[in-house]
Amino acid sequence: MILKRTVLQYKKFQSLSGRRGQPWRRSGKNQQKLSLQAQVEEFMFLGLRMCDGIRISEFEKEFGIPMESVYGKVIRDLENQGLLQQEEGYLFLTSLGIDVSNRVMACFFVG
Repeated sequence: MILKRTVLQYKKFQSLSGRRGQPWRRSGKNQQKLSLQAQVEEFMFLGLRMCDGIRISEFEKEFGIPMESVYGKVIRDLENQGLLQQEEGYLFLTSLGIDVSNRVMACFFVG
């Protein structure tokens, strides 16, 4: 049911916007280069929305620094509150964290 609704919304978007194919791709004029800080924040924000969460090693691979060095205190605080969990190399939202995910995500904006 959800997938069907999503597909219908996508098709409606295409018809209203006149765009076909991949609507998230922008033309060269409208693209903006994200700062390193924005890329890190986006990585965390989008990754934590995934069911599996973030593969911790991917952060270091992507940015060349350990996640702990950027977000160590934030992660520990959220783990102590029962909102995040680390297991088998992944960082992910707990059930409680999912319920308040917007609050959790806001903690990862460093600027």
